[in-house]
Amino acid sequence: MYLTRDFGTDLRQGDIFTGMAFPVLNLAADVRVAATSRWADRFQEGSLQFHRPKESKGRQINSNVLAEMELDATNPFYIVLSQCCDLAARENRLPSNFIVSPLAELELSQLTEKQRELIRLNVTKHRLGNFYLQALPPVLAAEMFVDFSRCISLNRAQYRLVADQRVAQLDDYARMDLKRKLSLFLGRPCEEEREIWQTGMHRSDARLKEYEQRQEAEG
Repeated sequence: MYLTRDFGTDLRQGDIFTGMAFPVLNLAADVRVAATSRWADRFQEGSLQFHRPKESKGRQINSNVLAEMELDATNPFYIVLSQCCDLAARENRLPSNFIVSPLAELELSQLTEKQRELIRLNVTKHRLGNFYLQALPPVLAAEMFVDFSRCISLNRAQYRLVADQRVAQLDDYARMDLKRKLSLFLGRPCEEEREIWQTGMHRSDARLKEYEQRQEAEG
């Protein structure tokens, strides 16, 4: 399921890394935020408490930043979810952003044993929103899984840091299993969309056909 060395320079979908804090945002609790004066007067409702930079322990905040806040965080393993082509550096320019998701220990989850069994199958028929990762001692000491609904986007400034913190990489077969589950989880049709999905009557197909005809007419 894994490669543990010779990862290459570019990140790939399915790369597993550590060394980064994952924010835990609880809007029910007080979150104290240092905001620029431009924004400080606009956000006073709810549990988020904005205040001016001069109150922020003497730190001056960049005027281009909406706000800075202090949050609780965990430090789990992560998996890269962005597609390999989107992660490749082109003409020495890194991608603007890429998506990652934290891993969770399967045995520590609040799932039934039956649900854990279905996650371990890694098939699209069951637990579509999860992807199973075998234990890989000593790197991954326990069975892990991904919850596709827990994702964050990182910018290019984090790219090399993430690449340097890689501990494992999915092999080609496991990566294809990840692609299948991830694409269906994000792109599966709702019940009222199934007829359109099955017959291929997509508005996008009509738009593309119209565009191609226009391009052909223009020579």
